[in-house]
Amino acid sequence: MVEPIYLANLVPLLMLIVTLKGDNRRLILFFAWGLTAAIASYYALLLVERSELFTSQEVVTHAAPVVEELLKLLPLLLLLRQHSATRYSLVRLALAVGVGFSIVENSFYLAFVINDTEVVPVAFVLLRSVTASILHGGTTALVGWAIQVMVNERVRSPLLPAGALLLAIFIHGLFNQLGQIDELRLVAIAIPIALFAAEFAVLNLFGSTRMRLGAGP
Repeated sequence: MVEPIYLANLVPLLMLIVTLKGDNRRLILFFAWGLTAAIASYYALLLVERSELFTSQEVVTHAAPVVEELLKLLPLLLLLRQHSATRYSLVRLALAVGVGFSIVENSFYLAFVINDTEVVPVAFVLLRSVTASILHGGTTALVGWAIQVMVNERVRSPLLPAGALLLAIFIHGLFNQLGQIDELRLVAIAIPIALFAAEFAVLNLFGSTRMRLGAGP
């Protein structure tokens, strides 16, 4: 099931990648990597589950955050070669990876739910889509922000992106863990919303005028 979902989303993007140029093409390329990271994570976690080193719940709460955040990170390493960047363009590329990841993950998850029930409430679909997209987008944007700071400030220490990655894994793991508990699911939903709101506030309200997240490329 996951392969058709992946291809159905990737093929239209390939048309855009061929026709677009410059920053627009790069944004779509990073978005397409998000789709690819999602299916790669699916197969990697399938292997982890079959190894029987973790229970099914431990795969969700422990292995998935590590595997998914690491795979989403890979193209961001290319951004370290940037000599300069403005208006948080690198953060937006990282955000595109996370949103692309969430599209395949959401599609697969909802297809699985539809198989089990005849009617899926629209509110549930919207809630799942919003929370997953801002979770994956927000955690990947954390690492993108660290790389943006390294490029802008000419800092070459790996500690900043490593710390951002560990924080992203922790937030992702906490979301997954709380989401397994019926009484705490509302708290789980609040986590990605708070993360994205904090990132948007920091980058837009407290960033310099020429480096706003909502600005142009």
